[in-house]
This record gives sequence, C-alpha cells and structure tokens, in this order.
Amino acid sequence: MTNTAIHFEVKIRDLIILIIGILTILTFYPHLFTGIGKTRDDTQAALVALSNVDHFKVALDREKGFGRLRLGHYIENLSYLIDSPFYYKLFHIGPLVLNLLLFLYVLNMFYRSYALIGFFSIIYLASLQNSWEHNLLSCYPFLFTFSFNILLISVILFKKYLDTSMKSYLIISAGLFFLPLFTYEMFLLYFVIFIILAFIYGGSVSLPVENRLVRVIYILRPFLFYIAIFVIAYFVFRRLYQVNYDGVQIAKFTIRNFFGVVYQFSVSALPTYVFFHYQWLFDHYTDALEGHRYNLFYIVQNSRVEWMAKAALSAYFIYILAKAKQRVLDFRKFGATILISVALIFLPTLLFAITVKYQAWVQSGTQSYTATYFSFFGTTLFFTALFLYMGQLLADRPWLSRIYILTLCLSVALVSLLTDYSNYYVAKNMTMYQYKWKIFDEFLKTEEFEAIPSDSVIFAPSMFYNGTRGWEDTYWSDYVKVRKGKSLTILDKKLGATEFASQNIPESNLYYLKYLQEPRDYNQVLIFAKITALDFSEDYIYSDKVTVFSYSKNKKFIVYGSVNAEAGPEYLELDGEVIGKPEGKVFAQVVNKEDVRDPFIKTELVSPQINPDSIALSYYTSDIATDVYFSRVRALFKPDFYPPQSEFEANQWWCGPKGTLVLRNATKFDNRIGISLEAVAAADPDADLIIAGPGFVDKIPINSKGTNYTKTLDVPAETNVEITFTSDAKSVSNSDDLRNIVFGISSFKMIQN
Repeated sequence: MTNTAIHFEVKIRDLIILIIGILTILTFYPHLFTGIGKTRDDTQAALVALSNVDHFKVALDREKGFGRLRLGHYIENLSYLIDSPFYYKLFHIGPLVLNLLLFLYVLNMFYRSYALIGFFSIIYLASLQNSWEHNLLSCYPFLFTFSFNILLISVILFKKYLDTSMKSYLIISAGLFFLPLFTYEMFLLYFVIFIILAFIYGGSVSLPVENRLVRVIYILRPFLFYIAIFVIAYFVFRRLYQVNYDGVQIAKFTIRNFFGVVYQFSVSALPTYVFFHYQWLFDHYTDALEGHRYNLFYIVQNSRVEWMAKAALSAYFIYILAKAKQRVLDFRKFGATILISVALIFLPTLLFAITVKYQAWVQSGTQSYTATYFSFFGTTLFFTALFLYMGQLLADRPWLSRIYILTLCLSVALVSLLTDYSNYYVAKNMTMYQYKWKIFDEFLKTEEFEAIPSDSVIFAPSMFYNGTRGWEDTYWSDYVKVRKGKSLTILDKKLGATEFASQNIPESNLYYLKYLQEPRDYNQVLIFAKITALDFSEDYIYSDKVTVFSYSKNKKFIVYGSVNAEAGPEYLELDGEVIGKPEGKVFAQVVNKEDVRDPFIKTELVSPQINPDSIALSYYTSDIATDVYFSRVRALFKPDFYPPQSEFEANQWWCGPKGTLVLRNATKFDNRIGISLEAVAAADPDADLIIAGPGFVDKIPINSKGTNYTKTLDVPAETNVEITFTSDAKSVSNSDDLRNIVFGISSFKMIQN
C-alpha cells in the first residue's frame, strides 16, 4: 500500500471515529430520560430487584412457570440493583452502543474497509427506530443486548480461529455461543451464521480432512456439542415443568401464520417503518397545533434543531465516503454479504413464528417485537452493501455517479429526519409515563400517606390502567411495601356492594386515589381522600376532606368537582380558608400558588361529602372562578365492564358475557337521549349481542370487524336507566390477560335531544 493510500485510510479512520461519536450522542441522547421500560416485565423486574427476596429462586420460579430453561430474569435484575437513573441507563444504553461497536469490529475483520464501516455506522444511527411496542431501545435493558454482545465476541473469536487455526479461539468461541442460549432461545438460530462462515473461510484452517462439508462439520464440533447439551437440558426442563404458556407452545403450522410473523417482525426493521405506521400515536402526542401530517414541509417546520443537525451531518458524511469511490465489494463478496444480511434479517424471527402467542399477537395488530431490533442489523448491512456496490458500478460514469451520490445523501438525510421525529415522540411518551412514579414517590413522603393505617384499602383504578400494559393486580401494593415497608391493599377497581361485603373490609380504613395526566404534557395530579361515606346504589364515594397533589410547572389552576347536594354542605374550605357555600352540586375555585417553587403542590378541600372521583384541575384560569357544568345525563359503565387499559383505549370497554350501562339523570327534568356505539366480538367471527332496556330488546350480529348500533330513549327525571348487553360469543384465550373478554363496546357517544 502506497503512502498516499495509507494516509487516506488514516483520514477515513479518523472520520469514522468522529461519525460514530457525534451520531451516537445525537441518536441516544433522547433515550437517556425515558426511565424504566413500559412493559409489565420491566416494571415487575424493577420491583423484584429492589425487594428483599432470593432473586435466583424468584427467577427460577418464573422460568418454571414459563417452561423455559433460561437465566434471563436473574440477569435482568442487574439493571435495577441500584436505585439510580444513571445506573439504570448505564446498563440500558451501554450494551446498545457496544452492540454497534462490536458489530463494526466484526465487519472490519471480514472486509478491512473503513468506507464500509462508515456507511454502516451512518445508516444504522440515522435509521435506528424506537417504537411503542417491545423495542430494546425502550424496554428489557441489558439482558438481550448483553447476550448479543457475547454472541458477537464469539463471532470475533471464531474468525480468529479461521485465520490462525488456534483451537483455543474455537473452544472459547463455542463456549461464548453457548451462554446467550440461556437468555433467549432465538440466539440458537445464529448458528447458521457460523455454518456460513465455516463454509466460506474454513478452507484455510489446518485440518486432517479435505472434503469441504466434512471440514465444516469438523470445525463446528464444539458448537454442536454445546447445542446438544442445551437442547437436551431444555427439553428435560420442559418435561419436568409442563405449563400452558403460549409463548413456548408450537402452533398448528400454516404457511400464512408462520410467514405472517416472519414478515411482520422483519419488515418493521426497515427504516422509517414506525413513522409510516403509527399515525394515530403521532396524532395523540404531537406538539404541533395542527396535528400530525405526512407532509415534508410540515416535518421540516416542526423539526427540532438537533434533528436537522443530525440529518445534515449524516448526509455530509455519506457524501465524503461516497465521493471517495473506494472499491470495497467485488461481485462475489457482494453476493455473500447480501446472503448473510438476509440471514440476519430473518433468523431472529423464525422461532417466534412457530408459537401460538406471537402468531396471535401479529393477527391482533402487533407490528414489531424484540426480534426486530436484531433484524435491524441485517437490514442495515443489506442497504450498506447495496449502496456501496451501486456506487462502484456507477463510478466510471461521472454524471450518473453525481446524481446517485446526491440522491443517496438526500435520502439518508430524510430518513434521519423522519426517524428522529418518530423517536422523539416515543421518548416523550415514555418520559411522561415515568412521571407517574415521580408524583407517587412524592406522595409517599407526605403526612397524608404516613397517616394511613397499615392494612388499609385504597381504591385506585387509574393507577393501573392509565398508560400501562397489564400490570399485576398487586403491583402498587407491593411497590408501597418495598418503598415504605407498609402493608396496604391498593385495588385496581372500585368494589361493588356484593364484592365489598364478601371481603370484610372495615369502612374505617377505606381510601381513594386518582391519577390524572395531560395527554401531551408532563402535568399530572393525584387526588387522595379518606372515604367517609359510600353510596353503592349511585356508585358514589364521598369524603369530608380531599387532598389534591399536583406535579406541574403550572402553579395557577382551577380546581373543580362536586359534592353530595342532599347532604346540604354549608361551606367549602380550601387550604384552611372558607371560600363559601357550594352552589348546588358543583364547585370551582381558582388556586394561585405561583410563589411556590417546588413542582409538587398540595391543595386541601374540606366540605361534607365531597365526591373525590369528580375532582380535577384546569389550567385555563381567570381571576373569577366560573361555574363548571356537566352533562345533564351521565353514562356509567358498571364494573362488569373492564375499564380502558390505556389512554389510547379511552373509549374502549371490554366485557365478559354480560355487562350493564347506566344512564343517570340527576336533574329534575325528563331527557331524551340518543346513543350510538360499535359492538365487536373479541374472538368469535359469528355471534349475537342482545341489548335490552326499558321497553325494548334488540338483537344484533357481531364479529371482529364491529357492528354499529344506535338507539333513542327517554330518561325520566331523577332516574337511572339500565341497559344490559348479553352475548353468546366465545371468550379470548390469552395467558397474558387475566380478563374474561367476550365482547367490547367502542366509539360510544351520547347525544341529548
């Protein structure tokens, strides 16, 4: 190599280091503040890690319950051993960055080209996507990414063996390949990569056999030995602990279902997939006043400066590397690279595709999973090889080459911009989600919490379903026990009269807790009260004192709610000051605490029989509090309907075989009400729903696509009208969901004539 060539390689190497450093910071910085992952597995793992338990036994018991021979639940606890955001993110982001660096090292071993490494780095960092589903940028810290690092080190040592014929490299490589199998069975399929490498590069190894196929088998003997041990141990474990976990149950094979999972979990690794497939979430979280639009001018107009900077830098770096016109891939090497990249794309998805669980998930709308993260490495390698080879083919055609380079630069810039747009809103949503723990931890420090006697019961439905994903019923009770050592029962619903009587709960130790958060901002509220009166007939709870805890940058707000007018409250007291007598049922009062610097603000309301469930805040204030009016007729889904599971399902109510809707007219006037809704069968393609109320019984067919229904009816003054829904549909079978789901009601609307 000439001095000029060496000098060029050094310059390219320094540029690659600069590229990786700058783009890595710009890519991962937004994810430093997202907190613990949003899945049930993450929140539960964090809780267990902080508990005083035998972690190995807990992990083993969980694996027995899943019927899987893994150490995953034990290893993932390492991310939570120290209760520190910095420590957690070190274990979360650190292995992700190391995944990239080790993969680049592997590429360098096989290609010896800084241009290829540079292309791969830019494409990877410009298009690495987070999502609202099971994505390793947002959940499952350390466990799978650390295992992938071990796998990459195994590949590195295997290549060293192929180059030097030193058996120590081979033995250690096989041992390292063996270890990740106990965290994720998916890694077993990466053995195909070792077969390909042995077939391509095994000819240079000093062996006593000449036949190529025999040589490959001879080279891979340690791997085959470890794989045999793992497979035998795995199935013995499955035999000993037979469970019905659908994540390890093999589904009845159909080409459509199998390739449906393979396709979905692979195609979601394509650049900008999240941007083009999650419009409803962007509509929900966008900062733009006009809402989300698929319009380039809109994207540029609503981009942040760091997104623009990253897009410009990515395009510039691509330009420098493409302009150098280095010949990296001949046709044979290009073909081999495409083959390996395709294997890397699809291999991570294959085991998921044969299971009952993930086939059902994809059919119900799941668009990506943890496998998608690993497929992304293959996707990036595929585009890297394609772009480099295309550039080589056009290198001798100046005008075409210039057009190609310009197009490539603009494409990379656009992909970077769209990816940062989607990643920003995923990160924002996750950061907002973590604020629930912020305000709850502040609440645990208050005198109101300290005054709660042990073994008390707190009704707190909103703590469970507002933005969550299927938490354990005892999660918040366990959380309080771990944090404060106090035994409380925190329930995810308000009990009905029969349930209440059956649980022998002393009325002297009943409390209510309500959580609210703005959908596009970090402002949030906790409403806390000791229950002093229950009205099961009206589904009301009352308290003589309600404490409002707000965690917000807004220190001036209107607090509003309602009282039991029949109790005849003579006063309403706010923070120790009597502000007057409530007019009828509803009250509203401006609270101004702009002199308080702490974002955690306490406001106390005192009046006979306040309804704590009605309390809320508004940041649209005026110097004079205005009356707050509610609908004349209120619709209430009784507890036999399951409450919405997240803010995205705010008007989605699932139910068992029978549910009741109550239309409550608290006024002294008769009202005529029109209702409209969409009814859907959860799992049955052909079923009926019977809707019955005063003077009518309607029967409508329902299926998974939904059936619209409208009805007009009269609701007399000071009367409750009950409408029952009964269905003969089949219930959903899902081991991850403890609810008995038969049918659902969505898009419910009520129009008062």
